[in-house]
Amino acid sequence: MHAGQQGKHIRGHNNFEEGRSYFNNGVDPVELLGGVQRGKYPIVGAGARGNPVVDFGRPIGIDGRTGQSVIKGLIHYGKNGAHIVSDARN
Repeated sequence: MHAGQQGKHIRGHNNFEEGRSYFNNGVDPVELLGGVQRGKYPIVGAGARGNPVVDFGRPIGIDGRTGQSVIKGLIHYGKNGAHIVSDARN
């Protein structure tokens, strides 16, 4: 998990950026990512850049563009780790 990138999507984190998608209180992105790796949450598609789209089966956050509650997220992978973004488009 890339804590700095993930922090941009967690309200109250010092890296949080207003206007971005964010996670609901009590939702743990580390648990979500671990659940994907263990097969608990299904990958249901791919985003525009090929990033996996995961259905978490419950509300995980708010889409920053639309304000909608979302149950799906995109996993972004980078050289320093991965992070999840809640996203209503998928």
